Parts: sequence; structure tokens; C-alpha cells
Amino acid sequence: MLLQVTRRAGRDDWQRFANNLLNHCLTWPPDQAGVADAALCHGPTGVAHIFNRIYHSDNDPKCMNAALMWFERALALRQPGSGVGGLFIDETQPFRTNCLGSEPCFLGRCRRSGVGAPS
Repeated sequence: MLLQVTRRAGRDDWQRFANNLLNHCLTWPPDQAGVADAALCHGPTGVAHIFNRIYHSDNDPKCMNAALMWFERALALRQPGSGVGGLFIDETQPFRTNCLGSEPCFLGRCRRSGVGAPS
């Protein structure tokens, strides 16, 4: 959504910020993303969905590759007999309560990890 807003606003500084944030998220090590289950809001399926939407919007192959990698991670978390379709959601994780806000936890961590807000 941030990328769409920057295009419509015509603000080069916002566009640079959005691109820097996206590049930071694309290079974030998956093992450090804090993804523990397959939830859509904070798990690999949600992260994959976001990268997939950006890929379809911008035709950026880095986003396509990231989406595929995160979808593969989601499927690797499948545990037959638990959750919906075997996709386990760990209700005991403390970050679960933080994911009803405006950004998925993974992207929130990217945002809070050193990419400053545009002025």
C-alpha cells in the first residue's frame, strides 16, 4: 500500500523511503523474521502474500522470488491434523497479540529496524 500511495502522491522522497523499506525487507534473513507459525497476519503466508502483491503490481522478480520462498516456508510448517489444512497457529506466542494493527509483524520489524521515516 505504501508503494501505491507514493506513486499517487508524486513524492520522490516517499518513493525512495518505500523502495528502501522494501529492499530492507527483501534482504531480511528469514531465520531472523520471528515467524513461528503459519498465520496469515504474521506468518509466512502473510509475508508471501504481500511480496506476491508487490510482484504483480511492479513486476519485480525479487518480490516474486521472495513470495515463493515464503510460500514454501508456510508449506513446510504444515502439520497434518492441526489447524486449518494442517497449518498450525501457535496461540501462545506473545507477538500474536501485536498483529491486529496496521502492519504484519515481519514488515513491522523491518520498519523498526533502522529504515527511518521520510521527512
